[in-house]
Amino acid sequence: HVQITKPQDYAKSVLRQAPIGPRKLKKVCNMLRGMSVEEALLQCRLTVKKGAKLCEQVILSARANAVHNHDLDAGKLYVDQIFSTKGKYRKRVDFVAKGRSVIKKKYFSHLTVILREGKPLKEKIKLHPSAMQRRARRMQASPASGEKQEAQAPAAA
Repeated sequence: HVQITKPQDYAKSVLRQAPIGPRKLKKVCNMLRGMSVEEALLQCRLTVKKGAKLCEQVILSARANAVHNHDLDAGKLYVDQIFSTKGKYRKRVDFVAKGRSVIKKKYFSHLTVILREGKPLKEKIKLHPSAMQRRARRMQASPASGEKQEAQAPAAA
């Protein structure tokens, strides 16, 4: 029996049993969906959330799969699909008031990333400069206040 395989135009990577709740991971996934791979990696590195680190690892893995297994161009890849689903959960005891205890569930989740070649669905993000960079640029652009008055005096005369 011969199996015929057709070339894939996408690359996929899955992270199973990530130690984070699926709803927390979904917020990061919604932010990254539709971006180019470079933009998504940059956004993951700038985001403080724990899920961003996990997404970055899976996107890097999917990009490596695309280049090595499917011969796709790494520069043209974008995040076509990214989603998180429920995994297992662990039951833990939580002690509450009046000597009682309740069962809490610690959730795990699965993260799936699918990359495709083509034009990204989202435009590039605009990074805002920090306050120090803006202040330094303003200081370079405008001369000192004494020089400004001297420059205006001859113009009036």
